[in-house]
Amino acid sequence: DTGVHELREIGDHLLAITATAARLAAERASDEHQGRLEELVDQLAAAETAGERRRADGLFPIEIAAAAQSTRLTRQEIDLPGEIGELLWFPNGESIE
Repeated sequence: DTGVHELREIGDHLLAITATAARLAAERASDEHQGRLEELVDQLAAAETAGERRRADGLFPIEIAAAAQSTRLTRQEIDLPGEIGELLWFPNGESIE
């Protein structure tokens, strides 16, 4: 069972990693990285099921970290979902597929 303090700690960690990766990606992203991010946005927009939305949404922060050209941030973005699991994405009361 995850308490309020632990949830705040998880949120702080997620924010620190994701915000830093986004800032660096804005400065460093290559045309190839920008194209990949646009593809993921299109995939998310076209997703028809919760599972498709979760997959596209889950890849986005990893691609942002890759666009930041930081191996460590990318590794953190890959590892975070394993640590916090389904806390990341529960949209509109949809069931997980």
